[in-house]
Amino acid sequence: MIIMLLLWVVTLAGAVYLARWAWEAYGHKLRLPKVELDALELAKRRYASGEIDRDEYLLIKQELAGA
Repeated sequence: MIIMLLLWVVTLAGAVYLARWAWEAYGHKLRLPKVELDALELAKRRYASGEIDRDEYLLIKQELAGA
């Protein structure tokens, strides 16, 4: 009875160890890539959400066009 319980504990510990190893080795491939926004797209989103007003948006757009 004790041997059977010990066998289950070792099996479970091995499965946990294997899962952690696999996640550390290959988990980065499962994550979605981070989307980088350019400055104008970021300004458009901030303007659309109301974070900045029209004048600020136009100023940012003008400065980015000149850069």
